[in-house]
Amino acid sequence: MRAIRLVSAVAAIPLVLACGSKSPTAPATSTPTISGLTILGADAILTGATADYTVSVALSDGTSKTGSPGWTSSNPAVATINGAGRLEARSHGSTTLTASAAGRTVSRTIRVINNYGGTWEGSFVVNGCDAPPGACAGMEVDIFSFPVSLKVSHSEADPGQVTAEFYLPTFAQLHSRLSGNVTSDGRLNLAGSSEQTNRDGTVWGTFTVGAWDTIIVDGSSMKGRWVQRLTNVKLAYVEIMENELTTMTRR
Repeated sequence: MRAIRLVSAVAAIPLVLACGSKSPTAPATSTPTISGLTILGADAILTGATADYTVSVALSDGTSKTGSPGWTSSNPAVATINGAGRLEARSHGSTTLTASAAGRTVSRTIRVINNYGGTWEGSFVVNGCDAPPGACAGMEVDIFSFPVSLKVSHSEADPGQVTAEFYLPTFAQLHSRLSGNVTSDGRLNLAGSSEQTNRDGTVWGTFTVGAWDTIIVDGSSMKGRWVQRLTNVKLAYVEIMENELTTMTRR
């Protein structure tokens, strides 16, 4: 009787071990859902240029991926955008880009800025002159015009910010470094002042340009006006002129 009980007890051990070694069931995994869209690309672009825009898709698990949305532009006269996200800037102004993907939409306003970059050459007339007697003689006559040159550069960080080199070859080769911006209505505003030197480096005067207010016409010419002040420090001579462009084209 004792042997029979012992065998029965030993036989029961594998059954207990088998029940206790069962593997737990793995939890079911869920596919992350879209939590938001973001348009990536430049805030501003110059007229005549192109720029590429993409959409970043944020997921519920904290990751992100690049989407393939549908694109629209609210103002095609200002800028158009194709299915691949390439924007073409046509005219000064602003447009709202809208991207749609997976039942969601996101929008972003983009500025298109008049492109004044490059070297401009033309002529101007003097509308007003204030200087010592005789200094303005013959200038305030529309039949006489004088050459002018302007080299413009837009900032890469903000295309609306501008620097320029201004040059008057027949007025003692006057020149000045200018800076300014493109206004909300597309006009170029500039101002600046530079010392004028002789060949030996000595300073003989200061040339100041202000109230520069010009606008692009038909994309290839520019019209407008400015005021300049020349101070000759050696002769205590001051000349102020109000000028207007007659022609100005981009070279």
